[in-house]
Amino acid sequence: MNRIIIIGNGFDLAHGLKTSYKDFLEWIKSKIVENPDEYFEHISTSTADHYFGTGNFKASDFFRRYYIKSRKLDDFISIYSECKFVYKNKFLEYLINKQDLENWVDIEEEYFKKLKMCFQNYYESQSIDSITKLNQDFTQIKNDLEEYLCLEKGKSVTIKEKLMTSIIKPFDLNDNISAIPTELNNVLFLNFNYTSYEKYYAKPHMQTIYIHGELKNEKNPIIFGYGDEDTEIYKEIKKINRNEFLTNMKLFKYFNVSNYSKLVRFIKSAKYQIYIWGHSCGNSDGTLLKELFEDDNCVSIRPFYHIFEDGSNNYSDIVMNIARHFLDDNAFRRKVMNRELCEELK
Repeated sequence: MNRIIIIGNGFDLAHGLKTSYKDFLEWIKSKIVENPDEYFEHISTSTADHYFGTGNFKASDFFRRYYIKSRKLDDFISIYSECKFVYKNKFLEYLINKQDLENWVDIEEEYFKKLKMCFQNYYESQSIDSITKLNQDFTQIKNDLEEYLCLEKGKSVTIKEKLMTSIIKPFDLNDNISAIPTELNNVLFLNFNYTSYEKYYAKPHMQTIYIHGELKNEKNPIIFGYGDEDTEIYKEIKKINRNEFLTNMKLFKYFNVSNYSKLVRFIKSAKYQIYIWGHSCGNSDGTLLKELFEDDNCVSIRPFYHIFEDGSNNYSDIVMNIARHFLDDNAFRRKVMNRELCEELK
């Protein structure tokens, strides 16, 4: 039997890397401070300013005059609340002002929400201006994300021996298999990250698929978008003859390289167990996860959970997200291992 180890951002975070959405957002804000003209159309005020007067003026001039080093962007904007900071990237402005986003999947979910609004606007006006602008804004964020993650690339990490041992852990009856002994044949690391820190765990004979691409690799460019094609709105979008609405759907990005085909061949080759290392199993990867989880060759799913400072853990959150990718609740109950049989991602 084979084993598939799904790698998500929680894996990098467990190794001390600053690859969270919040880390990225703080970096973006510092970049805005360093080059405000790249991100602001202008800054305007209707009240008299003793230096600039009223009207619209270059962001760099305003920052040069009033910005104090070490002050955070949010605080700076709050202090000059009588001014209007006009962003070029409206989707980025929306993300910065939205305080309840926690994970990368949240950005992809928000993109899909905005896409649905653009779709409604298209029905009313037959204009593609809004989706064109949204896609431009989203592309800039993707490019900034790649730039930021390149700063984290190559940092040293400490190998976690428990994880290393679990990779080749023998199967037992708790793994939902019918016979003991069952030999572990092949191990596949299915990496949803853009980083490659699984390389410290993968032995030469083990396979790795970077399903969402790799940093600065033209042959396997990063995939950032939305991947749940089971929604009714997606089916409606697909009917219209406007490819702009499909530009950032992950399904179509998978066809640019052979990673998806390799994955299909692997899951069809033999029975397999799934480990989940730091992936939230959110809807933005829904279609691909559904294919993995519901396949008849998938015999069990073992989530590795995170324990928070207050002693709580995210096992239940992961399992509830997994449940959304099953049409067959009986199969869900049969395949997902209970918390007592799972372990912490450490």
